[in-house]
Amino acid sequence: MLRQIAHSSRADAVVTQVLDLIKQGRLRPGDKLPSEPELVRMLNVGRSSIREAKQILATRKLIETRAGQGSFVRRVRSDEVMDGDILYLLLADETLSDLQETREVLEIDLVGFAAERATAADLDAIAATLDDSRAAIPDRQSVFEAGLAFHRSLIDAAHNQVVVTIYRTIQALLETYQRPIYTERHDPEADLREHTAIYHAVKAGDAQRARLLMREHLAGVRALTFDHDPSRGER
Repeated sequence: MLRQIAHSSRADAVVTQVLDLIKQGRLRPGDKLPSEPELVRMLNVGRSSIREAKQILATRKLIETRAGQGSFVRRVRSDEVMDGDILYLLLADETLSDLQETREVLEIDLVGFAAERATAADLDAIAATLDDSRAAIPDRQSVFEAGLAFHRSLIDAAHNQVVVTIYRTIQALLETYQRPIYTERHDPEADLREHTAIYHAVKAGDAQRARLLMREHLAGVRALTFDHDPSRGER
């Protein structure tokens, strides 16, 4: 599970390994880390490096130390989600619906901004992703990639870099879970029709229609993502 670290590596290498295990889901919220002596032996580093790494992880609110018990992976609170590393912890089953909901809130408004702010270059970029989707329909994996590019190009056209950064982080997290489901179950031709309609609303500068169409489209995304398992996405 853990790999020995070369003598030249230090605390940051320990941090990287722990983060990787969290991102892979091999360390989950509530899991206990190995003891310091065990980490020294497993990673081939000094105890000072282990302690420094644990301090870094604690400062970043990724682990917590409980007196007399050891160090544990933290369960993340909703007000901490803006940390990129912490966001990976939100791949826990019970938070996937919250991520999708946040994406919907952001993207529905952003597509309205895109309708009001898109430049000719933005519209060309969006149209190019539709061409890519059309050409990729025989290959579901490629269609998924083209669909991601469509949404990203729309969001870029909103010209709000702060919100774009937040949106892209959330989309990247959802992508990990949605990719295999979408690749297997979605209808690429229906996706293309919906994307094309959204594009035309944006091109026409019709923010209200663009938001309506995006709301309907993302409702379909939610249904496809979560309806395969009733335990997910329900409140």
